[in-house]
Parts: sequence; C-alpha cells; structure tokens
Amino acid sequence: MEQVLPKIKEAIKDNLPEHADQIWVENNIGNARYSISPDTWNTACSKSFYELFRRGGKRIRPVITCLTHDALAGTSEDIYKFSAIPEIIHTGTLIIDDIEDSSEKRREKPTVHKLIGIPIAVNGGNFLYFYPQLMIANSDLPCEKKAKMYDVIAREGTQVHMGQGMDIDWSENPNQDVKLADYLQMCAYKTGALMTIAAKIGGILADADSQVLDNLGTIATNAGMGFQIRDDYLNLKPTEGVWGKETGEDITEGKATFFAIDTLNKADPDDKKTLTDILNSNTKDEEEIKRAISIIDKYGSFDEGMQFAHYLIDEAKQKVDRALPDSDYKRIFKEILDYTINREK
Repeated sequence: MEQVLPKIKEAIKDNLPEHADQIWVENNIGNARYSISPDTWNTACSKSFYELFRRGGKRIRPVITCLTHDALAGTSEDIYKFSAIPEIIHTGTLIIDDIEDSSEKRREKPTVHKLIGIPIAVNGGNFLYFYPQLMIANSDLPCEKKAKMYDVIAREGTQVHMGQGMDIDWSENPNQDVKLADYLQMCAYKTGALMTIAAKIGGILADADSQVLDNLGTIATNAGMGFQIRDDYLNLKPTEGVWGKETGEDITEGKATFFAIDTLNKADPDDKKTLTDILNSNTKDEEEIKRAISIIDKYGSFDEGMQFAHYLIDEAKQKVDRALPDSDYKRIFKEILDYTINREK
C-alpha cells in the first residue's frame, strides 16, 4: 500500500494536470479550430476536481485495480495509469452528488460547489465522467481490451446513476414504502458499480477470462455494498475526528438507509411515527437528529446493519479464494475488503 499510493497519486496528476500547457490541451481536448488557452482548462475544469484531489481520500478503488491486476499475475506497464480511471470517475460523482444533496462539507472542508459555484462544479464533475474514455482511446491497448473497458465503464457508470437516482427519489418523495431489498439494490448500483469498474479494469489488463471477470464483479459489488452501509453508519455514529460529510446529514436529507428502514420495520407505532416525522422534516436541529439516532439505536438496527455488511464481506472473501491464486496480493485484497467495513472514517 505504501508503495502503491504515491504511484496512483502520480498517475492522476499525469493524466489530469492541475495546470495544463498548450501541448496537453491540444493532445487531450483537441486542436482548436480557432483559439483555446490553457488558462481555460485551469479555471473552468481542473480547478473543480483538484479541490478534491488535494484533499486526499482513501483511494480504495485504484488500489483494488492494482491488486486485482497483480493478483492475476498481470504484466501491464500501464496499470497505474489505468488505475486512475475509477478514482477520476468517483471524484466526478462526489462533486455532482454534493450538489444534488445540497451538502455543505466534504472531507471536513466546504464542498466544491460552495467554494467555486455550481456551474463550474457541474462542468468539472461531468468532464470526469467522459475523460476516462479518452484515456482508453489514446492508449496503445489492443482493440479488444479497449472494447471491454468501454463496456465496463458504460454499463457500470449507468448503474451508478440509477442508484443515485433511487437515493434522490426516496429523499424527495419520502412517503414511498422503501424495502430493505430496494436499499440494497441502490447500494449495489450506487457504490458497488464503481468498485466493479475498479476490479474489472484490473482483470481486463491481466487478461482475465469472462468467468473471472464475473466473479470480480460480484466481489466488488459486495465490497461496495458493505462500504455504503459502513458509510451510512459513520454518518450517524461517527468516530472522533471522522473525515466525511456532516454528522447526521442522512437524517436531515431523510435518506432511506439500512438502519432507518430496519427500524421502521421493527418500531412500535409511536416510535415509527416519530422517526418518520423527523426524516420527513429535513431538520438540521441537533436534538431532533439525536432523537432519531436514539430510536434507531433502540431497535438494534445499527448492529443489524453492520452484521449484514460483515456477511457481504465474508461472502466476497470466499469468492476471492476461488477467483484469485494464493499470493501476497490476494492476502492484501482480503485485508482491503475487511477495511471497507471496519474503517473509522
């Protein structure tokens, strides 16, 4: 990990410079028919996503790309370059997600759109959805590998937006009867699909066959679902110095989380009404948020959710044992899976 992370960071910079020169703009944006200044890139595009890149992050997705590739004995010289793809797409989703949720903070600082305005933030976030395809097109990869990578990004990227759409719809139309199965599918799409992009790119670059790629997809989906459940947990029960959005924001947004849905299925009529009313009120009152959290705690839903997250990761680790040969990379891969549900921020 200590050796991989600096290389991933460097790969992101190499692919997307914070301050571009004329040559980079022409090679990556295209020759201007009339005139284009690199300054436009710096102010209208890179300014938005470098605001997040500079804040760091877990980089779990590019790490998974590298680990998958190495565990399958891949020999691609461009593994670090392409490991940046899931991180680039992920950063785009964060920028747009914060706008859609009207979030105030990301990684303990104001969200990008709060700092530089919604128009530039939207433009920068959208740019990150498209740029990875250009990275692939401009590469020396064989056409078959390019096609497989395009397919993964298109299919899984579509699922990311479907999952986000489900999440938004439930928040904006709170009277829907959202089932636990609905929530889990949302997680599989919204978070699992990005993990799948990461794992499958590593597999494609290592010449994995279709069955191995399918197994990697299942492993990554489970990892993403476990990650999302843990993320929702930390939003409501953060550890000291948590690095994320505002504590209790999911209550304010009325989000259908595993914990809220499980509680509403168990609660007596009075508690159910109280929790429903708070979730529907979009309150930012700290006492009301704490009241909602205490109701969820009362019915053991935090423990229930984390038990299910552990089940998902245990299942993923069993598939890792079948899909990947024994190696240090495989061991580290399983440690990364454990990290998704045991992390403290």
